[in-house]
Amino acid sequence: MTRKVRLVCIPSADFYFGAHARELLAGIDVRLSPDAARAEFERLLRLRYEAAVVRPQDPLAARGPVDEMVWYATNRRFKSRISTMVEIPAPPEVVFPVYVDRFPDWQPALKLERVDGARGKSCAEYVATYELLGRRLEGRFTVVDADPPRSVRVEGKGIGGIRLWYATTFRPIETGTSVRVDGDYDIPGTMLPGFAVSVIEAAVRREVDRAHATLREFCIAAVTSSAASRVI
Repeated sequence: MTRKVRLVCIPSADFYFGAHARELLAGIDVRLSPDAARAEFERLLRLRYEAAVVRPQDPLAARGPVDEMVWYATNRRFKSRISTMVEIPAPPEVVFPVYVDRFPDWQPALKLERVDGARGKSCAEYVATYELLGRRLEGRFTVVDADPPRSVRVEGKGIGGIRLWYATTFRPIETGTSVRVDGDYDIPGTMLPGFAVSVIEAAVRREVDRAHATLREFCIAAVTSSAASRVI
């Protein structure tokens, strides 16, 4: 059986990169080993986009038929990398809905307002406001893909060319759930001086840790409330 490749271009708004990548993918021999096929695809992409990167999907985020491969392609290496993990003493079936349904509540640094008529309960869009270094940053956060209760993917864009995208996976462990976030964000060099970018990166890391601590508290409360209702 020939395996099919589903390509996810990040950010999805980069139309020209996405169109070129899909055109190249149509000519890739997927009968090669997955790694060899992906390497050849990346090589061809770099003929036009020198820093293009093609990554395979994390097995934890896999979805769809078993004969489908998913590759993530970006058109350049980004300056910053998001990679963090928190363990929560609750099962994924509890953690995932708290993460998605209470998205505005457990992120204290962000003011999020849901956009009416967004794509549904799992794929939603929010207007975002963020105060950082005395500046008011505005943009939009969109939950672009969800596979309950295993994974969710978010993209964000703001004024000044700020862009953000990350995937969150929820893995069951003996003590509950391991919540892992991997992604990238880009702050254009013309927007802030170099030293300010490093300050922002440190501030973002602190706020992510703070948000995950709040998420953990909400999930523990959800488990406690569920247990109390069963007793009653």
